[in-house]
Amino acid sequence: MVQLKTDRAAMAKGRSKRLAAAVAGFLTIVVVVGAPAAHAGTNGQQLSLHDVAGYYNSARVDGYNQHCQWVQYNIPYWPNQDYNISGWWWRASYSCGGGNGLFVYGYSQPNFQGNVSYYYLGTLQPPVSQRSSNWTTCAVDNPDPGPPHGCFPGYQAFG
Repeated sequence: MVQLKTDRAAMAKGRSKRLAAAVAGFLTIVVVVGAPAAHAGTNGQQLSLHDVAGYYNSARVDGYNQHCQWVQYNIPYWPNQDYNISGWWWRASYSCGGGNGLFVYGYSQPNFQGNVSYYYLGTLQPPVSQRSSNWTTCAVDNPDPGPPHGCFPGYQAFG
């Protein structure tokens, strides 16, 4: 009788291990197969701003973030032609139900002083997703001839 109890306990223990292994295997399949493929920049893009004429010394960017919330990013000092806003994710207004688009307010002096101009990037805004990169470069302060105002895929896409 003691032997029978031991066999039942061993069988129950073996069933528990097999069940745990089966559940773990199933969950692995669900995670691997059920999860969508991740691509670069699938819920907004980081911005690399390109001051085409080299005129700006500070700027403010207004637009939608990855949660479709209207946000503002301040650049009190813009020392080079390119300025990268990493860690902030931007989306086109049409992906957030319309409304305003992406605006860049540029100032001729640091700390938001001097002459100000703004660029509405219209339909050429950061896409919700793109395969090649999680960066979008937006050209502002564009003299003629030159790249058009707007946003283009890639990190510092203008060089």
